[in-house]
Amino acid sequence: MPYAVTHILIPIITLDLIRDHYMKHKHAWTNKYIFAAGVGGILPDVINVFVILQGLFTGVTTNFRPYTHNILFLLIFIFAAEIFRRKKSDHKYALALGFGVGTHLILDLIILGGVNLFYPFSSYLYAINLFDIVPIGIRGLLGMDVAVLLLWLWHEEKEHKISGFF
Repeated sequence: MPYAVTHILIPIITLDLIRDHYMKHKHAWTNKYIFAAGVGGILPDVINVFVILQGLFTGVTTNFRPYTHNILFLLIFIFAAEIFRRKKSDHKYALALGFGVGTHLILDLIILGGVNLFYPFSSYLYAINLFDIVPIGIRGLLGMDVAVLLLWLWHEEKEHKISGFF
């Protein structure tokens, strides 16, 4: 599975690009929502870390990954967005978190590892494992983080002149 940085950067970058290039009302999706997408991108793994830490203190260990790496977990955020439809900010937060969770599932599905998409109904592990096809190893995952970040910074400089902030 990708590193945490990739899980955070991909939804942030993707939603930022969608906002900048495809949305009519760009200002409606502020940086708070873009940040929420990044939080959603790491959320499934953060929950697993808390469960593991709890197991260290209680002695009860469980594999919680199937519960947070499936379509039902993603549907929680889509359902929340529907519940909060009348309150625009909460609606957008739920959509952004769901977007992040969705990109997390796609990254784990495509890059390395796999996900139990239909857990608890099926425990079948869906995996494309792109890095098994193109063997680049752990250093390749780190290189992917660096490449994604540098490309995004280049884009932000080109589109928004971020060097003026420094």
